Amino acid sequence: MIFTTTRLIIRNYRHGDRDILFAISAMPETRTYHTRVPDQADNDAFIDAQIATLKSIGCGYAVVERKADGVILGDVGMRPMTGDMPIPPDVRYDIGWMLGPQYFGQGYATEAALGWLGHDFRKPQPGEVVSYTAAANLASIKVMERIGMRRSAALDFDHPEVAEGHPLRRQVVYSL
Repeated sequence: MIFTTTRLIIRNYRHGDRDILFAISAMPETRTYHTRVPDQADNDAFIDAQIATLKSIGCGYAVVERKADGVILGDVGMRPMTGDMPIPPDVRYDIGWMLGPQYFGQGYATEAALGWLGHDFRKPQPGEVVSYTAAANLASIKVMERIGMRRSAALDFDHPEVAEGHPLRRQVVYSL
């Protein structure tokens, strides 16, 4: 276990989580604001990278498990920026979430994200944490606002992996 919140356990990945998280990541509702669905190999590579990051520095994406019944809701995390997006180098972390659609709108993403922001792996300094999404992703934008992030329009960018002219190319950036 990494930490808990009122309703959630944020924990390291286990081998048995891979199929559950792959099923969540492949759901059309989960991928609405993404241009592709990951395959099992992509999913496993993501999880492996998060396990390594969690082990080395204490943050990354991690499993979100509901305390009441042990159900895996998805994963939420704060991870180091890797330089793959056009974000200034003083931004050190990206915070994000992926939950199964049946758990949307219940405050779980907000609760888990606030848990990461308060987790003592290292308290981030102002300006070090961003979250970004397609401009149309109003639900994620609301989570960003609920966790105290504010729009940083000067940091908005066109996603380098999304084709020019695609409606998901423009990314809005919120920072803390």
